[in-house]
Amino acid sequence: MWSVVEEDFKRKDYQRIVGNWLEKEERAGVGFEISSAYEFHAKDEDCKWLVIHVNLNQERSEKKKCEPVEAVKFPAILTRVLTYIDINLQDDLSLASLEKRFFINRSYLSRLCRRYLGISLHRYIILRRITKAKELLKAGKSAMEACKDSGFNDYSNFRKMFKKVTNLSPSAYAKRQHRK
Repeated sequence: MWSVVEEDFKRKDYQRIVGNWLEKEERAGVGFEISSAYEFHAKDEDCKWLVIHVNLNQERSEKKKCEPVEAVKFPAILTRVLTYIDINLQDDLSLASLEKRFFINRSYLSRLCRRYLGISLHRYIILRRITKAKELLKAGKSAMEACKDSGFNDYSNFRKMFKKVTNLSPSAYAKRQHRK
């Protein structure tokens, strides 16, 4: 886990954030490309979460042989699971279903998430689904459509989780977005 400068986060200066991270990891000369970035805001936590997927280019040095650079220090299985979750938010993403799909012990998967993300896998899925619902609401979909398309099976649960994360009901969030 790594902290970023708040001004860079507010400006969504992901290039600068990744550049600073590479300097910290002593890879300042490595080229990179950002493939995606997700922000999570939680009411009950004092911080914001930012997940940036980065593709690093290999270092080029005349004296050294080129070696592949690790993009992130996440275990490969965790990267595969998180990518699957991001693509399949509408599906059943219970620990049991992920355990069967990826042939990984659910306790181990939970520990990996806590260790590398700082939050539980369940919390990560909820935050990704809320982020997806926010995008759908901004695009003009109704709260019911956003609920269904973001992977929630029950509108009352969706509304409760949405309000817990954003401090607004889905309809109030949609109204606020349409006023902007």
